[in-house]
Amino acid sequence: MCLTTLPPNILKSCHAQGTATAVAGSTLSSYQFYSDFTSPLSPAYRTIKVTQRSDIERLYPLLLSYITEPNKANSLREVIVDTHAWPNFYSCFYEANEADDPPPRQDSGEGLNKKRPNRQINQDAHSALERHVTSLGLGDQLTEKIVGALTWKKKHWSGEVPDNARDFDDNERTFATTALIILFSLCEQITILRIAEFPTLLREYLLKNNYGQLNRFALQQLQTVEFVKEYPLDNRVYETVEFLEYIRHFGKLPAMESLTMEGVMETEVNDLVSPGTSNIKNIHLTHCEISGSTLSKMIRSSKALKELRVSLGGLWHMDMGAWNIRPQTVGKSLLQHQNSLKMLDLDILDFDFTEIESWENSRFEDIAQNGDEYFELDKKSSTLPFWQEDIPDDRPYSLTIGSLHDFNAMTHLGIGLNALFGPSYGRKEPPFRLIDGLPPNLEYLCLYGYVKGECEEIDSHVNELMQHKAKYLPRLANIQGVDETVLGVSDLYADDNSQMEDNLWQWPEMKLEWVEAEA
Repeated sequence: MCLTTLPPNILKSCHAQGTATAVAGSTLSSYQFYSDFTSPLSPAYRTIKVTQRSDIERLYPLLLSYITEPNKANSLREVIVDTHAWPNFYSCFYEANEADDPPPRQDSGEGLNKKRPNRQINQDAHSALERHVTSLGLGDQLTEKIVGALTWKKKHWSGEVPDNARDFDDNERTFATTALIILFSLCEQITILRIAEFPTLLREYLLKNNYGQLNRFALQQLQTVEFVKEYPLDNRVYETVEFLEYIRHFGKLPAMESLTMEGVMETEVNDLVSPGTSNIKNIHLTHCEISGSTLSKMIRSSKALKELRVSLGGLWHMDMGAWNIRPQTVGKSLLQHQNSLKMLDLDILDFDFTEIESWENSRFEDIAQNGDEYFELDKKSSTLPFWQEDIPDDRPYSLTIGSLHDFNAMTHLGIGLNALFGPSYGRKEPPFRLIDGLPPNLEYLCLYGYVKGECEEIDSHVNELMQHKAKYLPRLANIQGVDETVLGVSDLYADDNSQMEDNLWQWPEMKLEWVEAEA
């Protein structure tokens, strides 16, 4: 019989009726919600989250259930991962032979059991988990670590490992990562993954999986990946991410469609991706800070991009002046998708309008020369120029993103004035008229930040568009931002940390919870 997790209401009912198996001398810790007996009533879940210590506590019986009842594993559709509130590492800072004790681990205190009750284990199910892990083709080193984490958790579950052990948090965190790997490999119908960080073991697994180096592939039905933070470390400041890491982990999966990130800021880039190698069709980056070189790599990584949404601003950041985006960089990157891009929402106010030769890719040169095996696989599968500078100009750009007149698939466009007309200071006539530079099949247009009467040159472009749109853009039925000003994100928020705290963008409230599958 599989060890299972029961909802608290069932537990209370069982205890009230005297059906629970009492364990002499044991006390419930503040987060213990397991029954100390086995039950056939393990629920099937549609959504699970692994964001708190209490979530990790539920994973071992869940794995035992899934390995013996695959139909329950296939009920899972969504997984949410945020490691911020996971048990912290302490013993990793101490050598094994050090005499000094490590600092007390979090949650230690009078309310914490030093030892779990001895709960019965379904040994057949545990052995099946180990066999499953060894069948994945992870390589000896990764397989050994995962099996070792399972063995440790079995001992802990059986009461052989005290909760206040010196290395408990290290092992608990490693087990949580291991459990995610096993979940991804067992649950074949996961379509949504919301994740903020990638522990080392998980990173290794996702890379092997994405680049086809496993015996059994996982996440083959995954469609959407989102950055998620249950509780931001500081809700006034951007969370730091490595944008390209998400593409390296998920971009080649066969059903992958959408990557969504909000409230994030670029950190260092350690690895690169090659153009035209990702299946991601929709990229949404809102309330973000990102460099033009990284944004270009993301755009060009897709085989056929359908949607791109980018908005900058909203929060404070600690590294002023670390990013610049030249409009030509964006325009040339988009050109690769002129026959597939249906929606473009480019909400960027502060472009880099310098006309000197771009240095955007200079920081990538060493990485490209010393790329890992996955980057080499990427390069071999790409038929497009790696460096944007090697793409010939087929249209004039000046200080704009260039004309979109041959983006035949595009039906929806939201865009700031600076992307179309260049900088507001010393503005020059763009190399195209607005009506001539719009996609021919456009149905919706929103001009961010346009104020009628503020600039005579732009007024002439807009008036010409309104007068002749029926002839040149017959499908354009919805135009926003002409009669009434529409402020975009970049219009609303300063980009130099001068924004008052009360006026910063607010992280959306999230209710992240386990959700049972419908019967």
